[in-house]
Amino acid sequence: MLTSGKRTNEVKLSLDDAMFLDLSRLSVIDNRKLADYINHVLRLHLYGHFQSSRQADEMVEKIRETYGL
Repeated sequence: MLTSGKRTNEVKLSLDDAMFLDLSRLSVIDNRKLADYINHVLRLHLYGHFQSSRQADEMVEKIRETYGL
């Protein structure tokens, strides 16, 4: 299952002005707050590249097992 639950971990990310502006614009186009948009893009990158939801579920389980989640 790909539900992530509550997001309690934070990551500090430094962006140059152009990347910040581009991400901000894309978040507005997608009708999301910037942090939500970045989270959405990361989820697509992590889980959207798999050919089936079964493969994605297996990868999520493997990540959870590896990090004791």
